[in-house]
Amino acid sequence: MQATLQTLTTRPRLHTALVGIPEFKSADALGFPLARRGVTTWAPGTPEFRVVMQLVIVCDPLFEEVAGLRCGGAAEGAWLGAQDRPWHLIDRFDAGPRRVLSVYAIGDEQ
Repeated sequence: MQATLQTLTTRPRLHTALVGIPEFKSADALGFPLARRGVTTWAPGTPEFRVVMQLVIVCDPLFEEVAGLRCGGAAEGAWLGAQDRPWHLIDRFDAGPRRVLSVYAIGDEQ
């Protein structure tokens, strides 16, 4: 998780969104540390989401059966497939037994 925090805090000029999978799961486990580092985040459905340039999806493997897809690619891909923006994957990793983090960006690939 430190790597994700480092990536996001070195790009603070970019609007950032957090998404939890499944939908009823909050992404606050990452949102609070980002806020402490000065990164403002927005959720889908807010007006600011239209200008978001980086996205973090927090997927909880405990709820894969509820989500209907596995974390680490399929669940995140399904969520992205419902969006109308060209997200590309920057990083993905397990951040513990209950958290798979996927970081996406729009624009310059890194």
